[in-house]
Amino acid sequence: MLRYQFDTSLVRFLAIVLITNSHLDLLYSDPRFATGGSLGNALFFALSGFGLALSSNKHLPKFGSWIGRRLLRIYPQVIVVLLVGGLITSTPSWWLLEEVIQQFIWPTPYWFVAAIVVFYAPFYLVLRFVPAHIPILLALSAIPYLWFYFTALELDRWAVEGEYFRWLFYFPMMLFGAYLASTPALLEHKLRDAILLILIIASYFGLKVMLNRGLFGEWQLILHLLTFPFVFYAFRLLAHPQVLAALKQWRLYFWIALLGELSLEVYLVQVYWIKALSSSGLVFPVGALLVWPLVFISAWALSIVCRRFIGRFARQSIAGQAEISPELASGEQT
Repeated sequence: MLRYQFDTSLVRFLAIVLITNSHLDLLYSDPRFATGGSLGNALFFALSGFGLALSSNKHLPKFGSWIGRRLLRIYPQVIVVLLVGGLITSTPSWWLLEEVIQQFIWPTPYWFVAAIVVFYAPFYLVLRFVPAHIPILLALSAIPYLWFYFTALELDRWAVEGEYFRWLFYFPMMLFGAYLASTPALLEHKLRDAILLILIIASYFGLKVMLNRGLFGEWQLILHLLTFPFVFYAFRLLAHPQVLAALKQWRLYFWIALLGELSLEVYLVQVYWIKALSSSGLVFPVGALLVWPLVFISAWALSIVCRRFIGRFARQSIAGQAEISPELASGEQT
């Protein structure tokens, strides 16, 4: 167990900033500034594994209860966003059962939702039966990754974030988050962490610039390799109580932490505002600046609506009263 109660709000804030920024290519004067999405995605999956592993240290319920909490944390927001977004932007055409399932259940328009819903079952099995062997599983996960990398990918273009190949990277990243949660000594903050994190980020984007110029395409897997130390040092630096205690002296910290708490909601609503602003004709940087408060306010409203629904569900579900945690009823992710 960790000796400290780690607060991952800053890590989540960094994740959502990186992902949202990577989607702003239509709002920037130079679309190359819209980058960092894969780093943000890696932080998201590591955070999921980290939080779920910590909660399992106290008590790992039966799979039905466990997966129910996970899905109840995700699907109310997904359904509300898709319904409201569909009604505002176009006339919905969800007439067939197959279309309803694909739109609202799986895979949904959000690849992150499709991936993590699939990841939950094998991740639970790891927590239940082999939590002490996560490093071995991480090593074994390199086998299918390298197999498909060298046999199936077209490495003359940007391919490692392809539709399903990236799943072979992000599930191990989820396991990596669980490993960090189970190994508290690794998260002891050191003064050099900030310098190392900066060097890793510089190496990552330096290599990505060369890849964008058509150089070293066959070595783009190095970007995925660099993502592991990036996540590691981001956790050590941004989730440590001493660092957080210093940052909490700033008034701005409240809003940073709140945005981090709304990471799922921001991820879901941002696409609608980005599309609307990109077609509005606003000159740079007006659209790129305006998208942040619009997304934030929408995500906050979505969170309030869905938390009330979850809280009411938790109170009214007689059969599940002993199953639903106080954290879930309050809308916090566990």
